Amino acid sequence: SHRRRHPRLDHDIAAAEGELGETRRFERALDVHPAVGDVGHELGVRLRLVADFFLGQTCDAVGQYARVADLMQQNVHALDDELLRRGDSPAQQVYARSALACCLAELGAFAEALAYGSEAVRLAEAADRTYPLVHACFSSGLVYLRNGGFARAVPVLERGVHLCLGRDFP
Repeated sequence: SHRRRHPRLDHDIAAAEGELGETRRFERALDVHPAVGDVGHELGVRLRLVADFFLGQTCDAVGQYARVADLMQQNVHALDDELLRRGDSPAQQVYARSALACCLAELGAFAEALAYGSEAVRLAEAADRTYPLVHACFSSGLVYLRNGGFARAVPVLERGVHLCLGRDFP
């Protein structure tokens, strides 16, 4: 018997299979992290912060928001200590707070998420760093959206878009 093809259904199935493959790759990465963490401990705080940041992105991709919140909370405190000790640029503090704000919003902890998002914006503005400010605007806008604050989200997200105009950001 001849079956009629449905291009939209074929497209949706292919997309779902691709997403499943991505999820499996993320889950395999989660298995690798403990070994990276041991190496990171030996090589110093900075490597551990980077490994935990990427682990946080991986956990976020598979919906492990509580784990992301824990990792980013640790990163925020460790980065604050590093900033005080070494006088580093606050870009990593902005990224950690932005990621923390997003995952807290996913967990429904909106007051805390708004505080971290606002702090990320303040740090990025104080450092006069455009790319971190774009991240901070995105995270703050996402928090407002997740909390149903569409009117508050729009100007924040528009600011982030405006900052991107004419720039070649990845």
